[in-house]
Amino acid sequence: MDELERYVNALFRRQKDTAEMRELKEEILSNMQAQKMDLMAQGISEAQAIRQAKESLTSLEGLVEDKQLTWVDRYHADCLQSMLLSSVLFWILSLPGLMVNMRISQTAVWLGCGATAICAILYIVQKCLKKDRTEILSISDSCRRAKLFWIVWGVFMAVVLLSGLALRFGSNIWFHRPVQIHINGPYQLAMLVIPIYLLLLTALIPLTTAGFTRLLKKQAKESDHDDE
Repeated sequence: MDELERYVNALFRRQKDTAEMRELKEEILSNMQAQKMDLMAQGISEAQAIRQAKESLTSLEGLVEDKQLTWVDRYHADCLQSMLLSSVLFWILSLPGLMVNMRISQTAVWLGCGATAICAILYIVQKCLKKDRTEILSISDSCRRAKLFWIVWGVFMAVVLLSGLALRFGSNIWFHRPVQIHINGPYQLAMLVIPIYLLLLTALIPLTTAGFTRLLKKQAKESDHDDE
C-alpha cells in the first residue's frame, strides 16, 4: 500500500463501507495517482508530487454528500421518457395554433412532432440496450444544469418578447406617437395571443430538465445487492 492509498483510506475511515463509498474512493485514488504521475513527468520529485496531490483534497466535506452511485442506463432511460412525454405534450398543446394561419403555429407543430419522433427513437434504443452500468454522478451538477436551462430560457423569452415589441411598436415609440392595439374580433385577438402562448409552451424544456435531479436520486444504487 503506497502513501497516497493510505492517505485516501484515512479520509474515508469514518464513512460507511458501501459500494458507493468504495467506488468513490477508487475514483479519488486514481485521480490523485494520475496527478502525481503528471507532476513527476514535469520534473517534480516524487515526495513533492505526493504532497501536492494530498493538498488537492484535504477533506471529503461537500463531496460525499454530492456524489451518488447511479444506475446510469436506467437514469438515461427515465430522462428520455420524460423528454418524450414533454414533447408529446408540447405537440398536443401547439395544435390549437393551427386555427390561425401563422407560420409560427405551423413551425411549432412540426417542431413538436419532430421532437416526439426523435425522443421516441432514442428511448426505444436506450431500452433495447438493456445495460446495467453504474457511474458516480453529481447531484449538484444536475441542479446547476437545471438552473442554467431556466436562465437560458429566461434570456430567450426576454430577447424574443423585446424584439417583437420593438418591431411592432418601435416606430411609434421613436416618433413619440401613442402606442395603440386594435383588436377587431376574435381572429385578431388570436393573432396577438397565440405567438405568446406558443413561446410560453417552451417552458416545458426547463421544466423537464428540472425533473432530471429527481430521476437521478430515484436511480441511486444503494448497495451491491440492489437488483432494481
